[in-house]
Amino acid sequence: MTVGSYAYLDGELHVRVNLACDAIASGVLEAHGVRDTTLHYLPTPTDVYVIPEAANAFVEQNRTDAPAWMRIWSPVLSRGNKLVENRPAAVTREDGSTLHVIDGLMAGQGPNYAVAKRLQQWRAILTRAAGARVAFSVAPATATASVLSNKLFAAAYGGAHKFRPVEIFYQARSSLHGETD
Repeated sequence: MTVGSYAYLDGELHVRVNLACDAIASGVLEAHGVRDTTLHYLPTPTDVYVIPEAANAFVEQNRTDAPAWMRIWSPVLSRGNKLVENRPAAVTREDGSTLHVIDGLMAGQGPNYAVAKRLQQWRAILTRAAGARVAFSVAPATATASVLSNKLFAAAYGGAHKFRPVEIFYQARSSLHGETD
């Protein structure tokens, strides 16, 4: 049995719908057991994640290969507090290995969105630790009506194509049942 938690509602309703999805997933896990249950989530790209060394190297290579206009104009456009460079933080583990943490949280999404996504991450971690299969596939940045209702996000998504390799998907492309042409 696979249970996918893909629901979204605006504001505090997003927390509530995620709690309902979590209750359903917990019930299915209890009824069918961890060996016969898979949970699936589509987490947001705008969250905090540990990334592997290969992904960190890709980030650094993109920064090195960025056009001169980006390196020059970014500090000017940001006025010191917007468009701040997002470098993965290196965290040294007790065994001496390094993890890279990318902080993609966006304040404009609000605390309810962050809490709802954190609930999904914790359920995924706890379920995986209990021995169940968990698919946690980061969804593409998608220009949904909800996202585009925020003028700042709409402007950012509209200009994202200038910042390769960033790509914004439209709802039909991101949807499992959407058009693909």
